Amino acid sequence: MVLLIVGSTLAGAILGWSRFKFLILLPAILAGLAMTIVAGIVSSAGIWSIVLQSVIVTACLQWGYLAGLAMVSLRGGTQSRRSWTAPRKRALGGHLAKLHRADRTVGGFVKTE
Repeated sequence: MVLLIVGSTLAGAILGWSRFKFLILLPAILAGLAMTIVAGIVSSAGIWSIVLQSVIVTACLQWGYLAGLAMVSLRGGTQSRRSWTAPRKRALGGHLAKLHRADRTVGGFVKTE
């Protein structure tokens, strides 16, 4: 049970710390539920034991996600997120500028209207 709590909390914290949107919790919870149900069936646990473990996995994933978001917030994560996307935007902007300049040239000479 301790491994279940620690593992799902850490998984949620990694998802929150990695700056995923909260919608990532839906597939994470579904995967956690599937693993919990399969493990319960394989170990021939009772239905209430499987339900309790499923509730624990769901709650710990959510708490871990909130803890991961809190770590990013305490670290000042909004500034570093912009730095991740800025180089890609600059590269794309430069490429579009080249296409725009190429559109105005004819035979190496710039068209003037």
